[in-house]
Amino acid sequence: MSEAADRPRVLVVDDDEISRALLESTLADDFAVTAVDSGEACLARVAGLRPAVVLLDIGMPGIDGYETCRRLRALPDWADPTDQPAVIFVSGHDSLDNRLEAYDSGGDDFIIKPPEPAEVARKVRALVALVAERRQLKAEKDSVQQMAMNFLTNLGESGTALQFLRGGLACADPAALAQLTIGALRDYGLKAHVQLRLPDAWLTFTEAGQASPLEESVFAQTRDLDRIFQFKQRLIINYPHVSILVSDLPIED
Repeated sequence: MSEAADRPRVLVVDDDEISRALLESTLADDFAVTAVDSGEACLARVAGLRPAVVLLDIGMPGIDGYETCRRLRALPDWADPTDQPAVIFVSGHDSLDNRLEAYDSGGDDFIIKPPEPAEVARKVRALVALVAERRQLKAEKDSVQQMAMNFLTNLGESGTALQFLRGGLACADPAALAQLTIGALRDYGLKAHVQLRLPDAWLTFTEAGQASPLEESVFAQTRDLDRIFQFKQRLIINYPHVSILVSDLPIED
């Protein structure tokens, strides 16, 4: 097997030739880089390439980066969500709306144009490691989660709340409390992330383990908003030391 084949794959998607060339040259030493010039080309090739990371421009002719990411996440080629690549959006605009739209469409991180080469390399390396960690964590937790779900599905809503209260009293560390909260909300049919703001550290937890940089940035930009803040199917609940992000609020119900 060649050295290039051993390196993690990265797919660069940008309609601007100069931007593509910059990203390719930045990553070529450490990754096997493929570049395409449109969202349509990305969707045609991503399943075959199986990249670890996709660097995705937002403003492109045809389908934009947001729609490309949504369609990428919906492709039937992934046996499991952990098979999918991480997505870093690349944009010349940075606002809360941009970041929420990026997160809502399935992104993992966000880079402002023009990108700093060192930042690009650092973020790609971090997400390659994060994808590997999530896959390992999922394999380890699958059997435990299945046992827990089999038990909890036999409880009513009041039983779930009681189970949470009892479990909370026994939690010995913030990570255990956050995962208990995530699990309780999952039993109500909701997918949630939790951020705990302790005196010496701010810790963000998701079902998959460590939060992505984009998830961290969404908490950073919403923690000072109203106690309850809704963006489409996203619901943020803020308290002084805790924020909960519900990512699949059933707005039809």
